[in-house]
Amino acid sequence: MLAGGKLIILSEQGKLVIADATEKEFKPISRKQVLTGRCWTIPVLSHGKIFCRNAAGDLVCLDVSNPS
Repeated sequence: MLAGGKLIILSEQGKLVIADATEKEFKPISRKQVLTGRCWTIPVLSHGKIFCRNAAGDLVCLDVSNPS
């Protein structure tokens, strides 16, 4: 998924990666294990929250909004 010039990627093993979207190189900004089990669903960004789900139906919500 692409949002605000950043790639939001959920690996098959449940690791969430945020990276700059550039044509030159893959440069991760942040990595965090957020789920276990098989993950095939694309993460969703909505109202400052990233939602990630695994194949078992477990769902996590991460608040990435900026404080005002």
